[in-house]
Amino acid sequence: MASVDAASQSGVPGYEAVFDADPERKYVCPVCLTVMKDAVQTSCGHRFCETCIRKVANRSGMCKCPVDNTWFDTEFELFPDVAIRREILSLKVKCEQHHKDCTWTGELRDLESHMTLCEYIEVPCEYGCAENSIRRKDLSQHLETCDLRPVSCEHCNSSTTSVDLTKHQLLDCRKFPVVCSLCGKSRINREDISCHLNEKSGDCPRVIIPCPYQKYGCQFAGRREVMASHEKEAAHLHLTCMEQKVDSQDRQISSLDKTVQELIGILEKKKINFESVVSQLKESQMMSYNGKQLWKVKLVSGTNKYRSRSFYTGCPGYKLHVSLELNGHTESGQSYASLFVIHEKGQFDEELFFPFSASCGVSLLAVRPTRSHETIVTCTAVPRCRTDTEGFRCQRGRLRFIKMEELLSDAYCVENCLYLEISAHVFQLGSFTSEHHTVSRQVLGTLN
Repeated sequence: MASVDAASQSGVPGYEAVFDADPERKYVCPVCLTVMKDAVQTSCGHRFCETCIRKVANRSGMCKCPVDNTWFDTEFELFPDVAIRREILSLKVKCEQHHKDCTWTGELRDLESHMTLCEYIEVPCEYGCAENSIRRKDLSQHLETCDLRPVSCEHCNSSTTSVDLTKHQLLDCRKFPVVCSLCGKSRINREDISCHLNEKSGDCPRVIIPCPYQKYGCQFAGRREVMASHEKEAAHLHLTCMEQKVDSQDRQISSLDKTVQELIGILEKKKINFESVVSQLKESQMMSYNGKQLWKVKLVSGTNKYRSRSFYTGCPGYKLHVSLELNGHTESGQSYASLFVIHEKGQFDEELFFPFSASCGVSLLAVRPTRSHETIVTCTAVPRCRTDTEGFRCQRGRLRFIKMEELLSDAYCVENCLYLEISAHVFQLGSFTSEHHTVSRQVLGTLN
């Protein structure tokens, strides 16, 4: 059974439906004077809307009957009147929209169901337009013509509203067909009109374009439709312009070729200088400036003489290197390796005093740390070396540094390599004494 809430919107507890005939007095609530809703009966026999009578009761639940002033307890002396409720719901009523030509009549219990389907009730437009008096039976027709109904542009398929479709097509639609303002060609998509009017790739015959031979010197510009006849009439002029352009380019190429050759020469010189600087830098990076060096001698079959990297005794200092000859001296049938210290022309020579004296301690490192072969080479009164070969004339060293068989034994030769530790100490000319020999040996001992 459907409940009816027709009077709830007006604030009246009872039913305010439009009854087909005036309701009998027994159905009217004495409090709200409308047909009772959810009728209840008191112990004194009077009927009221349940909402109305409970509003009259006090907080304790006691209530005075509005009809005969009899007190009763709403919790124990107030009962639902089911029979009257059924009678009320069976009363005949008209549709609330009867004044708008709705002819429906039926029992009160069916009114709410009818109102959900009544075609005369005004409903809002689902598209949200400003129309506010649309009857349900007219809604479908309204939706077909509503200004806010969604539509698709026939050219680009974009979605918009009916009222904005014309604006979209005239201003925004990229596929909307337009007419060229120059040649009058129609049905050109708006997005393609710029290509149609393009000077280089377009096809509009009225567009002003430059002569294709402009880069050769022709200054003519005219409509695309007359350009073919211009090229035919000005063929001799174009040929002359091209010849002049070719001559000019030949002169430029010749000049550029000369410039390129000059630049190549400059680059070759810079390359040589750069390689020299790189070589010096590499040599500088590998150069020792403290008079000390660890020399790894990698023995090569058939090679007798080996040269260490150059090193300086200080910064500034004298430039020296050590030379090792495997078969440098033979005496009484015994072969000895020879060791020499050689002065070279160095970068600090102009700042140093010549001649100079120095001691160079050399240790041949052995596999066992407790064993090594040491010697000190004394270099006295070493003169200035002015050429690369001049230093070899005054080399100092030991002809019998070590026996060959001992040098190449497993004690010193490891995987065909020898290891020598070099330490040079410089003295002033004339001051080289036994005391300095002692200092040199102490330095060598420290390194070893």
